[in-house]
Amino acid sequence: MEYKGYYDLNGSYKLSEELILRLVSNGLTFRSNSGCISNYELLAILHFSHICDLEGKIEDFKTLELCEITGCSRRAAYHILENLIDKGFITASSSDWYGRRNLKLLGNDFHNYETEKKRYLNTNYTFFNYRHCDYKAFKALSLNAKKLLVYLLFQYNPKYGYRASLDTLVSVLGVQKKRLVLSYIKELSEMFDKSFFLIRGSKELRLKYSTVQLPSKNPFFTPREGIKSDQDTHFHFKMRNFLLRNNIIPKSLIHPDRTSRETIHSLYSLTIRFLKEKLPYTEIERSIFHLLLLNGSLDEITILHLNQYLSEKYLLKCG
Repeated sequence: MEYKGYYDLNGSYKLSEELILRLVSNGLTFRSNSGCISNYELLAILHFSHICDLEGKIEDFKTLELCEITGCSRRAAYHILENLIDKGFITASSSDWYGRRNLKLLGNDFHNYETEKKRYLNTNYTFFNYRHCDYKAFKALSLNAKKLLVYLLFQYNPKYGYRASLDTLVSVLGVQKKRLVLSYIKELSEMFDKSFFLIRGSKELRLKYSTVQLPSKNPFFTPREGIKSDQDTHFHFKMRNFLLRNNIIPKSLIHPDRTSRETIHSLYSLTIRFLKEKLPYTEIERSIFHLLLLNGSLDEITILHLNQYLSEKYLLKCG
C-alpha cells in the first residue's frame, strides 16, 4: 500500500459510527448472546482500535495481553475475547502453540476511507491509552459513564461543541430515567471539570433538566495529533511481534535506561521521515525487516544503517 498519510502507519485509531452505536447501546441482541458489552470488553475494543490495521485486522494477538490492558485475571482474559466473538464485535482464528490469534474488529473497515468518507471517532486520547496516567480515571468510571463519554466524543465538534437533550441520551444508552444520565454526567464532571458539562432546563417544557451542552474549543475533547513512545499503534505492535519472533531485543547503546518502546519508537520516527520523502511504506517496512534480521539487533547502529540504506534507495529512486 502506498503512503496516504499517517493512517497507513498508525493503523486505525478509529471507531466507526456503526461500532460506536453498538458499543453504547444497551440490551441489543447479538448473534448468540443477548446483552450489552461489559466494562472489560469496552476497554479491549478501545485498545484494538489502536493496534488494528485499516481493515480492522490484528495479527498474532496474545489473549493474556488483555490482563495488562484491562487489569483482569488470566481466566477473565479468555472470557473477554470469547464474549466479543459471541457478541459479534470481533472474529478470531484458533490459537497457535504460543497463544497467538489473528483478530478482526468488525464494522470498522477503513481501507477505503478516502472515498467512503465514513464518520468515525479518533481514539487518540490519553485516557484511552492504558500506559498513560489519565487511563486510571477513565477506567474507574462506571460502564455507562464510559459509554456516554465515547458517544459524546464522537458527536463533539471542537468548533461548535455539542448539545443534546437528556431524552436523546436516555435513548442512546438504553436506560430508563434521565437521573441516571445525570449521574453519568456527574462522573464525567469529576473526571474532567464541571464547566465542561452545562445542564440546562426548559421553561417551555417546565423541566429543570432538559439538555446537556458541551462548550466548543475544549482541548480535553480534541484528539491528539501526534504519537508518543508510550502509545501502541499498528506499526509498534507489528514491530514488537516481529522482534519477539526473531529473538531480537531492542536496546540503546547510548541511553541504557531507555525502554524497548522508546527504541522501537525510533523506528517509527525514521519511517515517518521517509514517508515524507514519498517512499512507499511497503518498501520501508521490507527494508526494516531485512536489516533487523541481517544485524540481529535493534539499536542506534541498526537505525543508522537503516537511515543510510533508505537514503540510498530514495536517491536511486529519484535518479
